[in-house]
Amino acid sequence: MLLRRTINPWKWIPILVMLTLPAGLCQAVTVHDSLYALLATQPDDTTRADLLTDIGRDFFFTDTDSAMFWWERALTLSEQLAESEVPAIRYKGKKGVALNCNRLAVIYQYRGLYAQALKFYQRCIRVSGEIGFQEGKIKAMGNIGIIKKEQKQYPEALQYFGQCLVLARENAMYSIQASCYNNAGIALREMNEPELAMKAYHKSLRLARQVGNQIQEVDNYINISVILVEKGKADSALVLLKRSEFMADSLEYGLALTSIYVTTAEALIHLERLNEAEDYLMRGIAMARKHGITEELLAGYEMAGRLFELKGDFRRSNDFLKLLIGLKDSTFNVNKSIEFGQLEASFSYERQEYERALAETAAAQARRKTQFTQYLIAFASLCVFALLMIVVVRRSKVGTRLRSLAVFASLIFFFEFVLVLLDNYVDAWTAGTPIPKLILNIILAILFTWLHNQFERRLLKHS
Repeated sequence: MLLRRTINPWKWIPILVMLTLPAGLCQAVTVHDSLYALLATQPDDTTRADLLTDIGRDFFFTDTDSAMFWWERALTLSEQLAESEVPAIRYKGKKGVALNCNRLAVIYQYRGLYAQALKFYQRCIRVSGEIGFQEGKIKAMGNIGIIKKEQKQYPEALQYFGQCLVLARENAMYSIQASCYNNAGIALREMNEPELAMKAYHKSLRLARQVGNQIQEVDNYINISVILVEKGKADSALVLLKRSEFMADSLEYGLALTSIYVTTAEALIHLERLNEAEDYLMRGIAMARKHGITEELLAGYEMAGRLFELKGDFRRSNDFLKLLIGLKDSTFNVNKSIEFGQLEASFSYERQEYERALAETAAAQARRKTQFTQYLIAFASLCVFALLMIVVVRRSKVGTRLRSLAVFASLIFFFEFVLVLLDNYVDAWTAGTPIPKLILNIILAILFTWLHNQFERRLLKHS
């Protein structure tokens, strides 16, 4: 008997967010008080935004409602910082907007609210593109791929995972590479390609071990176990599941325990150990309810209906099937409500951002126009000055010393004009570092000294 549903922990917690979270954060409950104390006494908004994010991450593995509360506060503060006139603060604010949009989207995603999740992911990609923040773009793209997989759009999902993998390789992000292989494996398994899926899982597992990402290891063990159960190797699957359960317990990775319990129940059903299966399945359902993992809860209700049917308890089987139908209906209704109605109320900041972007674009065009006019005036002045100097130099009644001075003044004027013209490009290239700018100035000075000698030799040779 095959699994009727893939148990996928990253369906609910896309790995692209948690890759960056140290494993120690799973045990961060003990530091909440110290973070609260820092938050209460910290006057600097940029530091407060970081603290709000840290508190949300501390709750993420154990209490997603609290994580959402703190991340929403971090997003609001980051939006305020993104409007700062100071470039460094504005950049940090926009980066915070991108990251917190991605984190909130994760929670909406594993709750099955894909319309809301996609809205936040798209915003993350847009803001990341504005500031050149590759990490934010990569995470959001990978998570959108997971949503496409959940919507059974497998070719599109694999395309997102492939793009994410390429970018992760270019930026040497090994944990993200591991997650891309893991998610691609899930899509391939659902496309009835178990052998390709298993290869992808093992690539992910090797990378996870290489970088010490135990959370990814847990998820790989669960997904490998799913395929082993499908192949009739339930005993081997139980060995891996026990290992993953031990690791998840030590990491306090409660969200993965939901999948572990439900997958273990499926393996025990295959071995006809129905009483043990019921125990694990009820634990999995309770864990899914605690964390609000809608899709896992649907899988658990469906499996419970089958399990109690096998045990001959048709009343309980029907009860769980009714819960399954009710939850599916409510999830559908919430999704449609968000998609067609409630999103309207959340667009105010988007409109403000759009209007501000238009204003910034208009201001940038005005600046470019002003700069062009100023450069044009400076260049015209340079040309007029140079012509006057040439006239002075070629006049026979002007002395040699005055001619030489005229040539020197012309070249100095031109030298200063080139420096002003190149200054912005040099600053961007050197990030404002003084030594490269000094070296460039020395090179230009040597070049203009040579030009000065050449001009003097040619214009003054008949004097």
